[in-house]
Amino acid sequence: MRVKPSAGATATCAALALCAVGCGGEKKEGDRKVETGPKPAASPEQFTERFAQLTGVRLSRSLDDLVGTRLEVPAEPNRFARLGTYSLVWTRDRADRREVLRGARRPGARGIRWTRSGSTWSAGKSYGRHLVLDWSAGSKRRTNPQFNRLERAVRAAYLGRPGLLPPRERPCRRDPLRDRGEACSLRGVPVTVARGNSALETPAFEATVRKTEVRPALKPKLLPPETASGRFVIVDYRLRTKTLIRSLTPQLRIGKRTFEEAPASVFLARSRLFPLPPAAAYNARVAFDVPRAQAAQVRRRGALVLPAEIDELGDPSAELAQGWIALDR
Repeated sequence: MRVKPSAGATATCAALALCAVGCGGEKKEGDRKVETGPKPAASPEQFTERFAQLTGVRLSRSLDDLVGTRLEVPAEPNRFARLGTYSLVWTRDRADRREVLRGARRPGARGIRWTRSGSTWSAGKSYGRHLVLDWSAGSKRRTNPQFNRLERAVRAAYLGRPGLLPPRERPCRRDPLRDRGEACSLRGVPVTVARGNSALETPAFEATVRKTEVRPALKPKLLPPETASGRFVIVDYRLRTKTLIRSLTPQLRIGKRTFEEAPASVFLARSRLFPLPPAAAYNARVAFDVPRAQAAQVRRRGALVLPAEIDELGDPSAELAQGWIALDR
């Protein structure tokens, strides 16, 4: 017999998962209960686990060197669009921490120590007695939104306090499609969900879904049918632009899986070509080739995924933030 978990059990599991980032509690001293809050990371392993919970980036330990343990950023996912280029070192003691920061200027605003190598600036910052962050600022001695996001995440992970992050950067406690709350972060990427007939509002556009279909094949005019390997999920959506949009790459989310647009989408109607000027209306139908089992769940667990934040080039980027339009309509 299969037992469906209760809502309370689901919430409990989510809360336990977040305890990997940091949970408080209480202890007894005699007849008194003393509240205990989260404590700073005591080891590189504890810090990397917390950091992965907040950012989706699983740092790996390199071979220990003379100053401690270097924590390497993986090739994927590295969240470069959100965090930039950086390195982290877990030093053995304060003397090693000073060695890592040697050559850096005295700490200024926000405790940042600036270092210049040739034409490149780096921003360094220490956390406690062991952890040192080094972020590449490029040719200009200034921070930017990438550094701000990274610094918040490193600080929250080190202290074990995800509540220090803005709400949209805190880990989702459950599937965003099931959560009726505000925006949250899924593996380090903020997600906002539009439901029912609500429009998805982003800095670049307003979007709505008009219709969702499931078909075994597409039948373009004057050409042989295009048959799906599973089923084609076809989403008809509309945009109203707020700024110039050079390109847009929609995705389909069903449960925990994400699907890219199928090549067969070229046979579906679009109202105009990119780039889209500001204040333009754009109607499009996109197809996704998904397994039959997932296609059967699309109206219950599906969402059209669109990029929801503008990158430094002025284009919408799903690496910075995502907007999900629920298909349960």
